[in-house]
Amino acid sequence: MTTAKRYRAETLPPREETVVPPFGPEHLPMFKALNECIGGKDRPMLDSVFIEIHNDATFLVSTNGHVLLCIETNPINNPEGDWRKHDEYHILLAGASVAQFIDSKGHTELVRSHSGYDFPDVRQVFPAEFNEPSSYIGFSAKYLDSLNKVLKALKLSGRGKTTPITLQHSDPLAPAVFSFDGDDKLFRSASLIIMPVRLDG
Repeated sequence: MTTAKRYRAETLPPREETVVPPFGPEHLPMFKALNECIGGKDRPMLDSVFIEIHNDATFLVSTNGHVLLCIETNPINNPEGDWRKHDEYHILLAGASVAQFIDSKGHTELVRSHSGYDFPDVRQVFPAEFNEPSSYIGFSAKYLDSLNKVLKALKLSGRGKTTPITLQHSDPLAPAVFSFDGDDKLFRSASLIIMPVRLDG
């Protein structure tokens, strides 16, 4: 089962006004990858990283409306104490904070978003099932390049790297899901959703 399917099957936990989990330099590759898909200031509703904390996994999501990255990690625990009020919850991280975290190589604190915007319900983007795949589907080269940038940020692409990637799709105009595994040290697995482009003919 892919990250996309596991994430879609989870129930959205409540939003929590709590401190941000203790991310640091070891998490830098994940946030570089998430930053490749973030909406940015011109799309304020998507200018954030969405984090869901569950008892058995943590999901980090970013999207710009054309590509969507969902990274699944092991549960995030703080050995120095309990920084959360509830076992399961979700929070939003400000996009500017993510950029600063990356610039500092993981040494600045990530900050919750206070933009007033709620992150959209991205679960509806994840396909519920895949029927017989279409043999005819088109993608923007720009959005496919996002996949390459994500893999590079996560150190899964480059010299000597041969990361297997699966592609699932069922319709020429339905979202396509590219999935790949991590090493469990940084993250378990991830799914990148890319919206196809309409082709003539």
